[in-house]
Amino acid sequence: MFVPRERVRLQGFNNLTKVVSFNLYDFFVARTDDERHAYVRYIDEKFSAERITDMLREIAHIIDAEVLSVSAQDYEPQGASSLVLMSDLGQRRSPTK
Repeated sequence: MFVPRERVRLQGFNNLTKVVSFNLYDFFVARTDDERHAYVRYIDEKFSAERITDMLREIAHIIDAEVLSVSAQDYEPQGASSLVLMSDLGQRRSPTK
């Protein structure tokens, strides 16, 4: 049985890490080489490192986090990745009227 513990108050620097992770999958059955090549071009465009980074920056904006660092890479023959280091420390939302 789960017994909740007393909450620990964090102050100053802490090594608590929050991670937002997602994987994007898109499946397609190509009947010809032309269809396969067209699909690969589409995927390379739609899920490039730049586009993934834009998505992560938008997430940072939505949660009112500051982007500290970005590492993005496109791969050959296909693939892309992006890591955006964010901080929510010191960020305050403006009160809504």
